[in-house]
Amino acid sequence: MSRQLQHTVFRSASFQVDVSYSENSRRQYAAASREIGAFLTAVRLLFGEAEAVLASAEWVALMERMEIPIHNANHNWRYVTVAAASQLATRRLTEQKRVQLEGGGSNE
Repeated sequence: MSRQLQHTVFRSASFQVDVSYSENSRRQYAAASREIGAFLTAVRLLFGEAEAVLASAEWVALMERMEIPIHNANHNWRYVTVAAASQLATRRLTEQKRVQLEGGGSNE
């Protein structure tokens, strides 16, 4: 994922490092950045930029719903990625079935 898209994703998520938790917050921010970066790179390579944009919005929304403070040292960002991947798969399968029902799709 491009640094610009990654920065935009986190900026739009109100994902800010709290200076009172400085070192751990920075580590968690870096870990989350790596996690979403790897996820969105894979999505973009497999499904294209448009799907990556949707997946990024879902990842951020899921992260915000988890309500785990950024300073929590035990936070595992992989849970967010797994949930976002599940939503991606559901969306792709739903779209594939819709196209098939309309009689215009292949079995991709």
